[in-house]
Amino acid sequence: MGRYFSPVKNSMNDQEIILKRSELAKKHFEYTNELKKNFIVGQLSFLNAGKLLRTIRDEQTYLSEDPHLKMTFNKFIEETDIPIPGDTKKSKVRVAQMLMKVYEFFVESNVVNCSNNTLGEIGYSKLNLIIPPIQTDKETADEWIAKAQTMSYRDLKEEVKGMSLEDQFDCKHDDIERIVFWKCKKCGATFHDDPSLIISHETTGIEKEDDIITEEE
Repeated sequence: MGRYFSPVKNSMNDQEIILKRSELAKKHFEYTNELKKNFIVGQLSFLNAGKLLRTIRDEQTYLSEDPHLKMTFNKFIEETDIPIPGDTKKSKVRVAQMLMKVYEFFVESNVVNCSNNTLGEIGYSKLNLIIPPIQTDKETADEWIAKAQTMSYRDLKEEVKGMSLEDQFDCKHDDIERIVFWKCKKCGATFHDDPSLIISHETTGIEKEDDIITEEE
């Protein structure tokens, strides 16, 4: 996911830069408008969002947002008005990378024989969790998909780590650590980072397990 694309050569003259920006801007406008729609509609939207994000990254259309064509993909994600889930700039980049990874693995690679409807019901956060064990043993793909369909994010995370629900019940909790988080007294939402220091972003229809701690956690 950490591909590197060299910036546009500094030897380009002003006219060449203008033409390049114009070419990229047309595609970029089309991709970003479609991407915005995908963050506010339906369960399957995150799959297409991952595809569009990867297209923007690979075709470098984000360069059109910089007069000097030196914008990076991560900088684009951090500053865009596209409602990518995330309470911080870093979390938005993390979610964007996760969406691309999920799309590439579950849709494009054909490693898993699973319908888009099923993937949409599971959600990108849980799908991202089960990529490593499936990569380790492709024969277990159906098993992990079934677990992701029925288990909560928290339980699935423990399962991937190798601890079953029975192990959790039997655990004596003799190896613990203190975790600090913030909780809103009005709505009950809890956050990893102090929300008062974060610029609020638009609410989307895509789940945000990695940014907001669920009651289960």
